[in-house]
Amino acid sequence: MSQVVYPTDSTGAVSGAPPSVTLVKVSPHPMHYNDICLAGSDCIASQGNRNLADFFAVTIDHTGAAEIVYDDTSNGLAQPGFTPANTQLVDHAGAGVITLARQSSGPGLFGTNVSGPSNAPTIGITGNFGDALFPVIGGTNVPGMDILSNSISLSGNTLTVTTSIVDLSNPAATAAKITGTAFLQYVTRWQMGNTIYYGAMENTPSNRPIFYAGKAQSVDLCSVSACFPHVITYPEPGLGGTVENGSIKCPSAPSASNPCTLTINVNVADIGHPTSSSLLEEVGSNSFASLHQSGATTNAQAEADNVPLEIDGVCCYNTRPQPPQPLLCRQANGNGHVPGKNSGEASFNFHQDDCDLQPPSVAFSDPNSGVNFQSTQMTSVTYDDVAHTVTIVGTGTDNGLAVAFTVVGTDSTLTPPGMFNITLSSGYINTGSCSLIDGSIQLQ
Repeated sequence: MSQVVYPTDSTGAVSGAPPSVTLVKVSPHPMHYNDICLAGSDCIASQGNRNLADFFAVTIDHTGAAEIVYDDTSNGLAQPGFTPANTQLVDHAGAGVITLARQSSGPGLFGTNVSGPSNAPTIGITGNFGDALFPVIGGTNVPGMDILSNSISLSGNTLTVTTSIVDLSNPAATAAKITGTAFLQYVTRWQMGNTIYYGAMENTPSNRPIFYAGKAQSVDLCSVSACFPHVITYPEPGLGGTVENGSIKCPSAPSASNPCTLTINVNVADIGHPTSSSLLEEVGSNSFASLHQSGATTNAQAEADNVPLEIDGVCCYNTRPQPPQPLLCRQANGNGHVPGKNSGEASFNFHQDDCDLQPPSVAFSDPNSGVNFQSTQMTSVTYDDVAHTVTIVGTGTDNGLAVAFTVVGTDSTLTPPGMFNITLSSGYINTGSCSLIDGSIQLQ
């Protein structure tokens, strides 16, 4: 992109001094290779490539920053058999990966400097909650397709793709919310060099997930100006993809604040042997609902628009995959006695571990008040490193009746002797003089 800046005087008027010109490289690699035909539908007569079509624009955002939308066809994809001897007489290689580049520094078109994130490689990206809509326009959110974050790491010969999704625990319920769904597909794709690779998980309503990876393919459709890739596919095992290892982990009650984690462990030999110095570009993660497997999509189905329907996605970032960051686990442990609400003593015992090495639990008994509480689920855990406290919120039972609870524990070492407060939705509150009589509370 070439940008011309005209100097102005103190009144803001153009001064007449010579302008300055800067030239900035926008696309990290060429967006298209070989010929470009400008003859529209007459390109069929000249056998010219018009895959770029009209998908190229320069505009501005509300801050005055330049935005460039372009069609990246550098991948050179073409449907097998459509380009015999690679002559491309009737089929033009290059699937369109629509890409947006935004100016992140320097003078904007409104006369002030703009700012924004750079294109420096990062480890991942986060998304919004509540935008996995079906119908896509005016629909309701589908938690089983709602992607919250995506990241990529590399350890030895394994590239690990990690995606947080609100709720993967009930694929049957997810599929039932999207008309005509037989397969739920979660695909992370990227371009390395001139090749699009992917790591994916596909599930069915009967909960039979498979994990796989490979090179993206395309289905090419034809018009008055020859054929070119219209649908990018991510083939399953047996259709062009390779079986990989993976896992799905969900808490007992998945939510936006406590989502499920999808992990796909990909053998680097199946995706072009990336290393820690390799640049993976345009990384994005998407959820699809489909009547058929992606790799089995036929030309007739694509022509009839019977293709996987994108429900949600997070996009895009560049990364040089590095070893995964070590988990920073927080723990809270406590047991002992505090004064009962009415008289006597009440006993407590709790454990919470971010890394799930042991199941979390809270137990509390105040015999003289008739309280016998046991937790069943944690919904949030918050540490306050200034007050040296942990606040645990969740649900449980008091003498068999369902209740919500809030527990606040104060570290015994840093604020001796420590305190334990508990509030139950049944009306029981013990938050007054609750210093520990014995025992201890430790926060790590």
